[in-house]
Amino acid sequence: MTGVLKVLLWIYGVVLVIGGLGLIFTPEWLAENAFGFENVTNVGIFVAALLGAIYVSAGVWLFASGRDPLRHISWVKFTILKIAISLAVIAYALIKDYVEINAMVIVLMVYDFVWGVALLIFYPWRTTKTG
Repeated sequence: MTGVLKVLLWIYGVVLVIGGLGLIFTPEWLAENAFGFENVTNVGIFVAALLGAIYVSAGVWLFASGRDPLRHISWVKFTILKIAISLAVIAYALIKDYVEINAMVIVLMVYDFVWGVALLIFYPWRTTKTG
């Protein structure tokens, strides 16, 4: 079980780093082409780049924590929480009509849902219990 969790953390970490670099270096292109936003302001580009920095940082630490997931179980918990909050934010944005349902939004929702379920399935429940 821990071996699968290692691989999941490594893959998710690499994907976060790649996505974060995309947000840092091509935020306007991603906003317009992937999400369909038009006329993205400089503030939006700045916020996207900051989000990219957070993704790169988290991705590096997730990759590193994959070496020993039990020792770094807080990073597994962080990732599960990040995914749950991301799904809630996407749902909220859809309800408020901030974004429309398009291919990229659906991909993000499915991607986060699948990763969240996988991490919950392979989470070392018995190993991490105390008392």
